Amino acid sequence: MIYELTLKNHAADRVTWTYDTERNNLYDHEGRRVLAEGAEDFFKDYRRQSSQHLRIVLGHACNYRCAYCTQNPIKNAPNASTDDIRRFVRRLKAYYDAHFSPHRENLHVTFWGGEPFLYLREMKALVPEIREVFGGEADRIFFGTVTNGSLLKGDAFRFVMDEGIGVSVSYDGPGQFVRNGKDILDKGTETRESAMALMERDGVLGLSAVFHRYNPGTADYLRHTEEKLGTDRFALGEIYYNRIYDEKGVHFACTKEQLERDTAERLSLFLADAAPQMRNVYLRRVAKILKLLGRTEVVADCQTFDQKNFFAVDMAGHLWGCHNIKDMFTDEYGNNIYKGNIHTGEHNILDFAALKKRLPRCRDCLLRWVCCGGCPYTPSKYDDLNCLNYWHFYYPFFAHALYLLSGGGLVEGVRAVKRKQTLQDPERHARGLIFQRKGNR
Repeated sequence: MIYELTLKNHAADRVTWTYDTERNNLYDHEGRRVLAEGAEDFFKDYRRQSSQHLRIVLGHACNYRCAYCTQNPIKNAPNASTDDIRRFVRRLKAYYDAHFSPHRENLHVTFWGGEPFLYLREMKALVPEIREVFGGEADRIFFGTVTNGSLLKGDAFRFVMDEGIGVSVSYDGPGQFVRNGKDILDKGTETRESAMALMERDGVLGLSAVFHRYNPGTADYLRHTEEKLGTDRFALGEIYYNRIYDEKGVHFACTKEQLERDTAERLSLFLADAAPQMRNVYLRRVAKILKLLGRTEVVADCQTFDQKNFFAVDMAGHLWGCHNIKDMFTDEYGNNIYKGNIHTGEHNILDFAALKKRLPRCRDCLLRWVCCGGCPYTPSKYDDLNCLNYWHFYYPFFAHALYLLSGGGLVEGVRAVKRKQTLQDPERHARGLIFQRKGNR
């Protein structure tokens, strides 16, 4: 499949670039191949340090019953004793030594739930053990956690402050009410006071957001959150649209109209560099797209499939490719999600079916090398909804990459053509979107 991309610069000059999905090549208006290597100059200041990532799934108990929750419990052991944690960390180190060499400069350890602060006793025991056992291998060990924020107070708050643990708070802005009916950042709440203290400590507050039917707009989210905090010193680490895992997820999926409106709005924010809260996450994604152009192989967007630099382990010692899967070793697409066990020494290489069969049109899709077919662990009955979500999520990054490569060309139109024939229904294959923005950058 060939895509013709109409770009218009600020002087209203139009050129047509082409993207060949079979060769994964992008060509400018003079037919010259646009090489990915040139993209690195745009992002010299945003290269990640050499790191490996360890996610410890403490358990799946949660004090919230979020209406759209997609996290299904995986097989997990009861809470561990302090002695068990000592053995757990040493077995974890042995597995790390055996399968994650060479070791990287930094180790990032993230405590995961459920709600992690329901497992505060385990966290308090794990931190010093990990520092002692892993300390000789990594130059620096960073600890972090993702929380719904409701328990970020009292003993839990003192613990993260004393130990220097990074905290990301899940917050859905105007749509926060679907989580538990309350807004954790309302003035006077303990969570808000803790969040402000974290902001003073770290210089910025990390937030994660799910954009869904009741929280569909990026600009509205930024305005709402700034009003709640009284500052713009927050950063978004996650900016996904609602992904579909169950019937409740379908109910909370953005409508096509909401997706199109926010896609255009998000692109405008990116091009104008008007959303510093999202700068790091979107530059990393744009950099990835630029570096993929012209490549014949791609790495899945989800870090859980980085075989050498990431692993997730539960307290029973089971290792997984994704924390969202419930008691399954192989999904319907043939993906093996079970990586082994730190106690038995079992070690499986994940068979990740990126770019395998998702939807029939994936092989001819403009963004297939970017989204890798979306999350492969979503049941197939939700493929169409997920495709719509992923298309609108990735299109602004692709368009911004073109903007940088073309020296300021805006994507005005997309047309999908077969080798010698124009498609009668390009919407079906390309979901061509028209973006127009007034004024200069």
